[in-house]
Amino acid sequence: MEMIVLFIEQRREVFMDFNDAYFFLKILKYGSFTKASEALGVQKSKLSRRMTSLEDSLQVRLLNRTTRTLSLTEEGQAFYERIEPLIEGLEDAKDLVQSLHYEPQGKLRITSVIALGQFVSAEIIPQFLKLYPKINIELNLSTIKDDIISENYDLALRPAPLIEENSNLISKKVGTGKFVLVGNDEWLEKFQKATTLEEINNFPWIINSHALKKSKGAFQFAKDDVTVELRPKNIRLSVNNLTIIRNAVVQGLGIGYVPSFMFTDDIQKGTLKVLVKEYKGEEVPLYALYPSRDYLSPKTKAFLDFLEDKKDLFK
Repeated sequence: MEMIVLFIEQRREVFMDFNDAYFFLKILKYGSFTKASEALGVQKSKLSRRMTSLEDSLQVRLLNRTTRTLSLTEEGQAFYERIEPLIEGLEDAKDLVQSLHYEPQGKLRITSVIALGQFVSAEIIPQFLKLYPKINIELNLSTIKDDIISENYDLALRPAPLIEENSNLISKKVGTGKFVLVGNDEWLEKFQKATTLEEINNFPWIINSHALKKSKGAFQFAKDDVTVELRPKNIRLSVNNLTIIRNAVVQGLGIGYVPSFMFTDDIQKGTLKVLVKEYKGEEVPLYALYPSRDYLSPKTKAFLDFLEDKKDLFK
C-alpha cells in the first residue's frame, strides 16, 4: 500500500503508510500482537515497530498495551472508525479485480463490420453465452471503423484489408472468407446454359456494398494458372446487410457474390446453389483485434479461444 499525506490542525504534513494502518486493523481483529503475528506470518517485533511508526506519524497514542491486555485510546477509537471502512474497501476492490482476472465475467464489448458481425451473432455468440453465463456481450455492428482503445472495446472483428489501419493493435486470425457465386434453382439453370463464364457479367448481381467498393467492380476467379475477371454490368442490389442479400438471392432477384461460410446452411439444404465450382473466388482472412497481450482479461481470452475452437465454421 502507498504512503498517504494527512493535514492536521496546524496544517503540518503528516506522512502515513497504509501498511501500518492495515496492520493496526489486523492487530485489533485478532486481539493481540501474538495472534496477529501468527495469522499474518509477520514477526511480532515487526508489528510492534509498525505500530510505533504509525503512532509517531500521527503524533498520538492509538493503543494501550500491557503484557496481557490491548485496548484502544480515545484517539485510537476515532482513527479505527475512520480507517476501517477504507481498508475494507481496498480489500474488497482487490478481491473484485482479482476475481474478474481469474474468472471470465463482466461485459465484453465487441465492434465488427456488419456482415461478419451478423454471422458471429448468429453462429458464435449464442453458444459462447451459454458456455459463460457470467459474461454479457455488447456487439456494435458498423461500417465505421471504431477506435477500439478510445471507445473502450475489448476487441474488434475485421477482414484483412482493414488490418493495416489498426497496426498498433494485436491481431489474431480467426478464419478465412471464401467468396462464391450463388443462386437459386432458376439462376442455376440459366448459368448452365451459358457458354462462357463471362456471360455471368450480364446476370443481375446482388452484392455486399463494401465488397463492391473495395473491388472497384471487378471480381477475380482462379482455376489452376488461369484467372478470369468478372465485371458485373447489372448490379441489381448492393447493400451492407447479410440478411437482405440472402433473401434477395433466395427469391431469385439475381445471383449473389458472398462469403461461403455465411451461407453454409442454405448451400447444404439446396436452397442456394454454388454456380461456379471449378473456379475459386477471392479469399479474405478474418481477424480479431485487441489492444494488448499484457494482462488480457479472462473474458476476452475466453472469446478468442472460443473463436479458435470454431474456426471450422469460417469455411
